[in-house]
Amino acid sequence: MMTIKHEVVIKNHRSNYPNPITLVEGQRVRIGELYDGPENWKNWRYCYTLDEQLEGWIPNECLSTER
Repeated sequence: MMTIKHEVVIKNHRSNYPNPITLVEGQRVRIGELYDGPENWKNWRYCYTLDEQLEGWIPNECLSTER
């Protein structure tokens, strides 16, 4: 069985993309991969809202692991 890790948003974040993921403090998200590419976005994670209606890259500093 796969364990799903959840994170809690600790700072508001708004993307510059046309259909961005929009998050608010306290919201729970499902996290995906850590960015590893040529743009050098250190510590960015791909996240999904729990209803999977929105997804996108979020800076790690906006997230806190909830255990």
